Amino acid sequence: MSQQAKSLARQSAREDGVTASVKPAGDLEDPSTARKGNRKRRKRSGSASPGGPTIYWRNGRAYGDFRAYEDVGGGREALPEPGRTWGTQDPETAMVLFTDRLQELQEKRRGRLGLSPKHRVTRLDELVKDHLLKKHQAGATSHSHMLDLEHRLRVALTFFGSERDPRTIEAEDIREWAEALARNGQRKPGTVRHYLNAVSGLYRRAIEGRFAERNPVSELMEKPTGKWKGEAAFLEVADAARLLEAARALERRGDRAPGVEGNRMTATEGLFPIIATFLLTGGRRAEVLGLDLDDISFERDLIHFRPNVHRRLKTQTSVRSVPLWPQLQEILLDWIAQRHPSRSSGLLFPSQTGGIVGDLRKSLDAMAALVGMESGSVRTRRFRHTYCSARLQTVQRILKPGRDPNDPDAWEYVEVSKFQVQKEMGHGGSQLVDRIYGHAQRTPVRSDVVEYRVEKH
Repeated sequence: MSQQAKSLARQSAREDGVTASVKPAGDLEDPSTARKGNRKRRKRSGSASPGGPTIYWRNGRAYGDFRAYEDVGGGREALPEPGRTWGTQDPETAMVLFTDRLQELQEKRRGRLGLSPKHRVTRLDELVKDHLLKKHQAGATSHSHMLDLEHRLRVALTFFGSERDPRTIEAEDIREWAEALARNGQRKPGTVRHYLNAVSGLYRRAIEGRFAERNPVSELMEKPTGKWKGEAAFLEVADAARLLEAARALERRGDRAPGVEGNRMTATEGLFPIIATFLLTGGRRAEVLGLDLDDISFERDLIHFRPNVHRRLKTQTSVRSVPLWPQLQEILLDWIAQRHPSRSSGLLFPSQTGGIVGDLRKSLDAMAALVGMESGSVRTRRFRHTYCSARLQTVQRILKPGRDPNDPDAWEYVEVSKFQVQKEMGHGGSQLVDRIYGHAQRTPVRSDVVEYRVEKH
């Protein structure tokens, strides 16, 4: 038997986590005497050989015990020469045939998903493919997030190698990758953390499927994090009222004839009702600009944020209904009467081409200039923070048990619950309200409605 065949058999077996019994040619039974006492020495049990795959002889012919690979078709089988059906009688040939069959079974197992927990082995690229597919099928991740996740995992595959066994990646390898991502200032610490989180999620999937026993990302003692930039920007109620009035003024300028000094023909059409909807619903950019006429319920005083043909929502908890406050109701009724008198469906704020309104930054900068704020300081995300902080200052009417709703004294006013604000913001928990979106107004206004009326400030 060649030393190369023996070495290859041992190496292949070690890589797959089993022990192959490989004996030198001199140690193999002589086919002429193998028949003697064979039945007494060998116990015919249904379990795999405790030593892993091995060669054994029966009636002078070679057989392989591959029951350790029964999940991919292995068993007790003859080792025939090409073109034959009976096992070979030559020990050297038997070893070569045994090694070839062992490699074939290992290749069948390697890269397969869904095997028994004891034998699950996969490559990194196969694990990534399975992870992305299951994330997509779950439907809980937005399209944009899926694209970001796919990109980050593709970068990881480039660094670690697509054919690498996920079990061989250590915490030190993750640290080296993080350093490579941040080298020469290519990515900020917060961005690098997003990449690490993507791989951490991949390993949680691997552990779930028994393709890994630990998560090397979670084993890192120090992980890069973005620097805290302080409290997020929001607007006082009085400042929000001034900005809303600035949006109204810009829209009126846009109605002037071309050539008039100070004309603002580049203002976004419907700027005033768009800004009002941002400030009075706390909706995200895509949520507000993708609103449909069907989403406005004047009968029930509600605005519904739900997926439609124009856009998806960020998360499952983003599907929600928020109050249609009296100020916004007035503004939208006037807007619909002027621009959509004969339509009952379609975009509430269509662009000039009929699609979703695009970039608002020039109009927002023009609004900021009118009220003396810096260019770039007013963005739609700031409106979302403003709504949350203003809503937390409101009170809620509670009808006293057994009282007539038409009786003014039948109502009790209590502070709005944080749970209610969380639901209106589209959050799955109250932590974001506590840590990020909830702000203390310097001049809080107690009211049972959210409104930004410049005449009150």
